[in-house]
Amino acid sequence: MTENQRSYFENHASVETLFFTSDGFAFFKEADAINHSKHLDDDEITTISRSETDELEEDEEDLF
Repeated sequence: MTENQRSYFENHASVETLFFTSDGFAFFKEADAINHSKHLDDDEITTISRSETDELEEDEEDLF
């Protein structure tokens, strides 16, 4: 998870899932991410839920 991805969740408190394209853009709807990715060399979409973000933050805190 990148800091950019984490900040999207921090700035959009009501969103539970975001869809990220390979160029770093975040979308609320998977269909929008798919449409955007059609114009990219790498059309991979990464789906990240808020719960995954919370779990990763807890794991990172345990490291320190």
